Amino acid sequence: MTLRSPSTTSPTTTKAAKKPPACDACKARRVLCHPQPNGLPCPRCVEKGVICKTSYVPRGRPRKYSRQTSTISVESQSASGSSDTSLVVYRPMIEPAISVELSGELVKDLYECFTNSPQSQNPLFQMCALKGALSSAAWDIDLLPPEARVLAHCVCALGSTVSFHSAIIGAGPQPESFTDYSVFYPGADLRRYGARRAPAVRALHERAINLACDVRIHLEVSNHNAASCFVLDSLEERKPGSRPWAVAYISHIRVLAESRNEDSTKATWSGYLMADALAAISQRKPILVTYNDQLLIAGLEPPSLENMFESLRATIQTSKKHPSQWAWTVIRPFLFHVIRLCREFYDKISGAYARRHPIAEGAAIAFISDLSIMQSTLSMLFAQVDFESQPSPAYVNGSVRSCALGMTVGYLGLVLALYREMEHRATARAILQCGLHESSATRHDRMALLRHQTYCLAADALAHLVRTAQVVPTLTHILNAKWLNLAGWAEFCLAEADAAGGLAPGRAGAFERIMHMLKLHGYAQDGAQVSALIERMEAHLFAYGAQTLFPTTSGLSEWSLTLDNSWMGMFPEDLGYGHHI
Repeated sequence: MTLRSPSTTSPTTTKAAKKPPACDACKARRVLCHPQPNGLPCPRCVEKGVICKTSYVPRGRPRKYSRQTSTISVESQSASGSSDTSLVVYRPMIEPAISVELSGELVKDLYECFTNSPQSQNPLFQMCALKGALSSAAWDIDLLPPEARVLAHCVCALGSTVSFHSAIIGAGPQPESFTDYSVFYPGADLRRYGARRAPAVRALHERAINLACDVRIHLEVSNHNAASCFVLDSLEERKPGSRPWAVAYISHIRVLAESRNEDSTKATWSGYLMADALAAISQRKPILVTYNDQLLIAGLEPPSLENMFESLRATIQTSKKHPSQWAWTVIRPFLFHVIRLCREFYDKISGAYARRHPIAEGAAIAFISDLSIMQSTLSMLFAQVDFESQPSPAYVNGSVRSCALGMTVGYLGLVLALYREMEHRATARAILQCGLHESSATRHDRMALLRHQTYCLAADALAHLVRTAQVVPTLTHILNAKWLNLAGWAEFCLAEADAAGGLAPGRAGAFERIMHMLKLHGYAQDGAQVSALIERMEAHLFAYGAQTLFPTTSGLSEWSLTLDNSWMGMFPEDLGYGHHI
């Protein structure tokens, strides 16, 4: 009997399978990864809610590809028409002047800059929890789900408008922080920073738009997509044309509002709906917010402006509190009527159809009457408040400042829009001869009276404009001051000075303050129009100073910006309609 060798009967030993590489998220966080078979996400990515993907890392020397050969190959495929997908693969795009690499450190910096902006207080961002998602992904945008990734790119683009990171403004002098008083001080001309950041802002803006179109955020309703549309509309320059991102934003929040009823955010929503309406009338564009939107998103219809004012006056006369303490009781009805007036202004005065006809005198008179009530309300509440005194009086708290800011911005937007529309009509000679029983000269006299009344409202509103510089919560609120339309108010002051042949003695302080705010705003924006306005204002101030020995820092020597973030909430959560006054 022959015995076989044991080596011939034992099974062959199989080689242990090589462990797959760690995913990108675990690599970034430097933690142990447990790759799963069949392309399933690892447990850590499932727990954090991020995309689990593993980037292939080639070993050895990289292959050399001929750019010319690759281009010829793609062109030949497109010309032959052998593959329909070649048209999708080869899509010529205009590359931005520079490419900004969004490292984790830069993304975190841009996000922090965004959190100090007025846009960050939109209730949508509370529902998106973007910071938690970015933190879980180690601030790597590419690891986020598609909708969150688009929102992160939009946020970075907006944050780049105020960031002083070297990747944004390039090499050269830069602030140490937003409290660096050697850079940020009243009268500082910061336009050089706006010019330095412009290429990076454009690059990040274009990237956000491309990603938004790829993901089709304007078609799918979600909190993330609504927030992205909101930010993209904020980044758009004010120019003729439609507002596609604003249309999608309003459409999304309209659908989202049907499924929730959160009273705690209705006051804040009133502020953001008002901001959208003011942006529309400043460009003579349609108001996207309907009456039903206001009721659904911002709450029930308040009492009329007349009833609100009379109730407030009666309460202040019998109360021992400072008048400003009652501002929170009228903030929501006040903003509600601002939006209503924006809609009526476009429909009856400034809209595309209304501009084809002589201005409706009845609508203009009613509009001026409502503005007068708003002006009286603001004066009653805030005329006796010294917002610049240090330390602030006990009654000047965050609620008072927030109400003063929101109500003043709404009033200023309406006044400036009416003034500019009346001037447009006069310049274009839009007053047509009409009517059978009265001459055109009589109508011209009535319109001249309306123009004069509108001018008086705008001139008196400059005092309210100065107040906004005293109540803004952070420096970045002024840097992102599109909502204030500083350029429009500068044009008003310049037109007044040009017509009078120089500055009026009582106008120099406000004139200089607006100019200084424009220079400060140049830190975030690069624009030839703003520079031209500043040069004209400097010429008027120089001529006025030469005649009156006007000091170059008059009216601003004690102006101190609020640089902290202590009351960033736009409005208190418990604001009522004032019925309990």
